Amino acid sequence: MSKIRRHAKAIFVAPGQGSQGGIAAVVENYGKTSFWTEFGCVAFSSTNDRDSRWAKLLNDTRRWGIFVGTLIASAKPSFVSLHTAQDASFYRKFCYLFVCWVLRVPVVLHVHPSSFAQFSQDGGWLRNFAINMTGRMADQIIVLSDSIRGSLTNVFPPAKMRVLNNPVDISEFSAAPHPCKSARPHVLFLGWIVQEKGVYDLVDAIPNVLSAVPDALFTFAGNKEVVELKELLARRGLKSSTEVPGWVEGQKKIDLLRTSWVLILPSYTEGVPNVILEAMASRLPIVTTPVGGLPDILKHSQTALFVEPGNVDAISDALIKLLTVSELRDSLASAAFRRALDYYSLEEVGRGLTNIYDRYIR
Repeated sequence: MSKIRRHAKAIFVAPGQGSQGGIAAVVENYGKTSFWTEFGCVAFSSTNDRDSRWAKLLNDTRRWGIFVGTLIASAKPSFVSLHTAQDASFYRKFCYLFVCWVLRVPVVLHVHPSSFAQFSQDGGWLRNFAINMTGRMADQIIVLSDSIRGSLTNVFPPAKMRVLNNPVDISEFSAAPHPCKSARPHVLFLGWIVQEKGVYDLVDAIPNVLSAVPDALFTFAGNKEVVELKELLARRGLKSSTEVPGWVEGQKKIDLLRTSWVLILPSYTEGVPNVILEAMASRLPIVTTPVGGLPDILKHSQTALFVEPGNVDAISDALIKLLTVSELRDSLASAAFRRALDYYSLEEVGRGLTNIYDRYIR
């Protein structure tokens, strides 16, 4: 993702490959679809999360300059696809959008977070001006679920919004229903270690789960507040029942998804998290919360168990139920896997991408 081909038909602007976030993984999966090669797509890195704050700012500015220079000096692409979160990500993509608008390059804006409406509501006049201009300048705006689209009807022009599911590479994660599951009951948390993800609610639930399943192991795989979490687990006397390996990716992540008994993501806010789709593709039973786009993906007691955010007792009860009732684990995992095949496969999402972008190819 370091440079743009001079005659690329389509440019996808997103965080660089290897960034610790979901947007980069989504665009990477787009690159595995037939749509990507058929439409002559290239990925362009707008930022990365490996640098210090000031180095990151300088790098982001340099990347924007490269993008502008390429649009001016080379044949214009048929379209640009911008992928945004909120906060700094939104303002970065606004700069890209403005340049494309001035140069009359069509832009499809993919809005990834479910909390973008709250981001708009909490902003002052300058943020709201930028969001309003974004709605005017973008040719289409893509969101990840019907519920997220409903939350944004007062933020962006409804006629411009379309829903497109995130993809998952099912072949990468799928395995037999019981592929070498760990002998020890194993609960996996995979994501950012921050309060918004419900990590500390899970910590509070661990003693309740251990009272019913004494040999259970809890793995917290992620970044951000890793040191703080380790210190908390030590103070609570939970070190023997937990492990905190930090951020995991590649084969190590696949192995965790295949060998764990349950995935838990007790978040307070979500869009459509990649880890949920990866768990579905891995036939791993899921406990999560009905927030953001999650109710559009999963159904309680059919493809997952839902708990309300912050409800420690409900988290405990759901985990105990799944760790002790193998038939329930199997039924939830199988139903979620079928749903992943039907709606979130590379082939299915590739067709959706083609339907959205076909009008722009010259």
